[in-house]
Amino acid sequence: MHGDRADWGDQEELLARAVDRLGEVVWLLHKAWFKPPHPEPVPVDRPGDGGRPDHVELEEPPRMSSPAEIRAFFGAKGVIYTES
Repeated sequence: MHGDRADWGDQEELLARAVDRLGEVVWLLHKAWFKPPHPEPVPVDRPGDGGRPDHVELEEPPRMSSPAEIRAFFGAKGVIYTES
């Protein structure tokens, strides 16, 4: 290899992909536990790609179940649930 890709091997690519996935996990956890705005994951730049790594768009997480849907799923008749 020549140019800026000469120092970029399999180990660096594996580490960059692991950091990308970790950023997506952090983003998903932030989206699950905190109110918007959510920081977008920032992928690691790869040499020779012009700063545009192949980035997979994440799907929207499914909506949360309502209390009525949860009660119907578990079939609880004697359980008291409050929204407090």
